[in-house]
Amino acid sequence: TAMVHTSGRQLYTHSHIHCLVTVGGLDATGSRWMTANSDDLFPPEKLQQRFRDAFLRRLRRLHKVGPLTMRSCPGWSDADAFRKQCDALSTKSWPIYVAPAANGERVISYLGRQIHCVAISDGRILHIDN
Repeated sequence: TAMVHTSGRQLYTHSHIHCLVTVGGLDATGSRWMTANSDDLFPPEKLQQRFRDAFLRRLRRLHKVGPLTMRSCPGWSDADAFRKQCDALSTKSWPIYVAPAANGERVISYLGRQIHCVAISDGRILHIDN
């Protein structure tokens, strides 16, 4: 399960994702749960590299379909500028934070807060035209 967030509570740009990942899975027969050692399942430094590389690979694929436009990255419509930006991003460290969810109740509570939280609540709207 993954959720995309694009801003923080104060409406500043803070693009990031939240992911929930099980520490294990069903065996090949689908009849037995196999718990993995969480330290071995996703070493943070490897997860960071794999996510960055997969994200950039898919972003490049999208750009081939048609130019991407993003207000905070105005040069992305130019193929050469886009390639240079992706090349630069591919050498950077993409920080991740890995924490155990502990139990199902905490996971449900966390998901509820993330899903029902909106950046612009009714109380923040000062005026509407039409």
